[in-house]
Amino acid sequence: MRISTPFVEVRGCGTWLTAAACVIGSVLAACSSSSEMTLDAAAPLATIQMPLVALAPGAETTQCIIVQMTNATPLMLRQTQAVLSNGSHHLIAYRVPADTPLQPEATPCRPFADVTNGVSPVIIAESMTAEVVYPDGVGLRFEANQKIKLEEHFLNASDAAVQGTGKVDFTLVEPTPDLVLADLLFWGPERFAIDPHAAGSAELAHVVKPGVNVFSLTTHEHQFGTLATIELTTDATGPGTELYRNTDWEHPPLKPFTPPLAFDGTQWLRLRCSWFNTSDTIVPFGVSAATNEMCFFWAYYYPSQGLQSCTEAGCRDR
Repeated sequence: MRISTPFVEVRGCGTWLTAAACVIGSVLAACSSSSEMTLDAAAPLATIQMPLVALAPGAETTQCIIVQMTNATPLMLRQTQAVLSNGSHHLIAYRVPADTPLQPEATPCRPFADVTNGVSPVIIAESMTAEVVYPDGVGLRFEANQKIKLEEHFLNASDAAVQGTGKVDFTLVEPTPDLVLADLLFWGPERFAIDPHAAGSAELAHVVKPGVNVFSLTTHEHQFGTLATIELTTDATGPGTELYRNTDWEHPPLKPFTPPLAFDGTQWLRLRCSWFNTSDTIVPFGVSAATNEMCFFWAYYYPSQGLQSCTEAGCRDR
C-alpha cells in the first residue's frame, strides 16, 4: 500500500482566509507537501484532501490525517461537501481539540473510534458526493486555529488496483450572535451475528429528546446489507411511518428534510437493518467492511444538545 502527501487548499473572500492559505501552505511545506494555494473571492471555501492511497484488489485500511487551519478568530461552518474516490467506504471529518498533535501524513487508524469516544463529526460521507447544508440560522463553530481530522475507510472490492482518496470542502462565514449550533444523533444495535449463507436482521428504537430538529439523515451497513429503513413511531414496537429506505449498502444517500423533523419528546425513531451473509463464517458486529457488519443511522439536528449515541444499552449524551 502506497500513500502520497496531503493536499490542502483555501479560497476565500476575507483577510482571515488569505492568512489561512499562507500559513497552512507553510505548515504543509514543512512536511514536504506540494500543496497548491489559490484564492477565489467568490466563495469562502477551505478544502482538505486525503493523500492518495494505493489499494491492491481486496485491500482494506483506514487512514487518518490531522491538519490545522490558521484563522485568527472563530468561524462558523454553513455547508460541508465531501467527494470520495473508488475504493472509499466512508470519510469522516472531525473538529479536534487544540492540543491534538498534527499528523499531515496518512497513518492507519480505527474506524469510528472518535465517534465512540464522544467526538461529534462534521460530516460522515458514504456516497461519491455527500453534502450537509445547514438550515438558515444554523451552523457549526470552528475555533480559532481549528484542527481538523480526516478519517477515511478504504475497501477495494474490485479485481484491479485503485488509487483511493477523498476531499472535504468547508464553506465558512463570520459568526453571528444568533447562529444556532447543530449536532449529531448516532444510533445503532451492536448485539447481532449473521449465520453463514443465511438472512439476518436487527433493529433499534429510542425516543427522541424534545426540542430536536432533524434536517438530514442516512444509514450505514457493510457488504452483506440488503435493506436499511428508519421509521417514525410512538413506541418501540408499534406501527410507524417510514422516513428513509435504502438498498445500496455501499453508497446510501443522505436524505434532507425541509422543513426539519421536529420532535417534542413523544416520538421515537426505529432503525431496521437486513443482511444476507454469503460467506462461510458467522458475521458479527465489527469495524471491518469485509468480514463484519454494522447497522447505524446518523442524523444532523439542531439546536445542539451534544452528540447523542444510542445502542441496546441505552443512550449517552456527550
